[in-house]
Amino acid sequence: RIRHLKGRKVGSSTKSMAHIWQDVAFRSYRRASVIAHDDGSTLKLFGMARFFYENMSEAVKPNLRYGTRREFWFENLWSKLDVQTAGNPHAGRSDTIQALLLSEVAFYEHDNEVLLSIRSSVPKIPDTMIIEETTATGRGGMFYEEWTRSVDGKDAYVPIFTGWQDDEEAVLPIDSKEHERWYKEWRLHKDDTIRESWYARRLEM
Repeated sequence: RIRHLKGRKVGSSTKSMAHIWQDVAFRSYRRASVIAHDDGSTLKLFGMARFFYENMSEAVKPNLRYGTRREFWFENLWSKLDVQTAGNPHAGRSDTIQALLLSEVAFYEHDNEVLLSIRSSVPKIPDTMIIEETTATGRGGMFYEEWTRSVDGKDAYVPIFTGWQDDEEAVLPIDSKEHERWYKEWRLHKDDTIRESWYARRLEM
């Protein structure tokens, strides 16, 4: 069980989707579900799944019985992946799920009802997986309360924080004493790099 609080554009959703894909596309009798916070994100995440499938080696590619806009069914594995939108309070309730990804979970509408119903579809047994990942949306709300509980070690979820400083493409080196002064003042990072979105603006001043 993982709760992942992430920065924007650091590839976290792609990595999480790859974990779900690996679980369902290489194993038999697996049921996986991905829940996005809106229709646009649902299509984007399904597009990732289609990209994974189309770029698999023929030696390991499972037989696709059908692949709709929201679902993959592998007939030789009897495994299935669907991608749904959290706006439906009944999303994820139809089957027992072994692998579940809740994407941008802090932005779900009707979050209490949706989260409780979806989580209940994943049994609390070994060889099951729930990944909840999201960018921050401020204090308050169900995810904020549950993130705080995970950080305090009060539930079974492992909290993971990935900030902008973990993305090498979002930082620039300091190359002058003045920039070094800014760095020491703000203490934004520990290895002589600074946030691009802040640093670049200072360079333009």
